[in-house]
Amino acid sequence: MSVLDQFRLDGRVAVVTGGGGGLGSATAEALAEAGARVIVVGRSQDVLVKTVDRITGAAGMADHRVTDVSDEADVGDLFDWVEHEYGPVDVLVNNAAVADEAAFVDVTVADWDRVLNINARGVFLASRALARQEHSGTRSIINVSSLAASVGVKNQAAYSASKGAVTSLTRALAIELAASSIRVNALAPGYFHTDMPAQVLAHERARDALLRRIPQRRVPDPREIGPSMVYLASDASAFMTGSTIHLDGGYTAQ
Repeated sequence: MSVLDQFRLDGRVAVVTGGGGGLGSATAEALAEAGARVIVVGRSQDVLVKTVDRITGAAGMADHRVTDVSDEADVGDLFDWVEHEYGPVDVLVNNAAVADEAAFVDVTVADWDRVLNINARGVFLASRALARQEHSGTRSIINVSSLAASVGVKNQAAYSASKGAVTSLTRALAIELAASSIRVNALAPGYFHTDMPAQVLAHERARDALLRRIPQRRVPDPREIGPSMVYLASDASAFMTGSTIHLDGGYTAQ
C-alpha cells in the first residue's frame, strides 16, 4: 500500500458528533472526501442537513441523525441505527461541545452540569457505545479536546475542566481499548474561525491581542482541521494511540 493510500477511508463508517458546527462540518466533509460514509450528529436538524447536502453535492456519502450526546438512551439508539443501516462504526469523532463564558464566581451548577454533560459525558457515552459494538477490524476514536485543556483561559472554567477530562479520558481509553483494536487519540484545536470564538475575533483590540499569542499570527479556516482528522482516522496513524495533537499555530508551545 502506498503512503497516500494509507490515508484513504473507503468503505468505513464514520460518526461525527457536533457535525453541523464549524469544525464538525469541516471534519465530516474531509472524512467523506477521503472515502468514508459519514453520519453527522447533533441537536439541530437544519444545520445537519446542510452539512449532508454539501457532502453529497461533492459526490460524497453522508446521512444525519438528531441526537443528544449527553442522553444515554439517545446515544444507544444512534449506534443501533447506524449499525442497522450501514454497519458498525469504524471511526468516531467526539466533537460535540458547548462553552459558557462567565466569571468563575458566577458559574451556576446548572451551567457547569450542562457543559460537562455534553463535553465530557457525551464523549464517554459515544465511546462506550462504539466499544460495545461487535467489530472484526480496527477502529479509531478521535476526541476533540482544546488548548484550554493545557493553558488557563479566563472565564472558561467549566469548558476548560471538560476538555481536561477529555484529554485524560483519551489516554485511559487508549490503554484499555488497545486489545480490542481501537485506537483513541485527541485533537486539541486552538482558535479557528468558528462561532465559539466569534465574539473575540469580532473586536479589533481583542483579536490583535489574541494574534500576539499565536506564533503563526493567524486564525485558520475550519477546513484546515480536515487533514489532521483524516490522518487520525486512517491507517496512516496505525501505530498512534493515546496521543494529543495540538493544532493551534504554536499557542501551547510557549
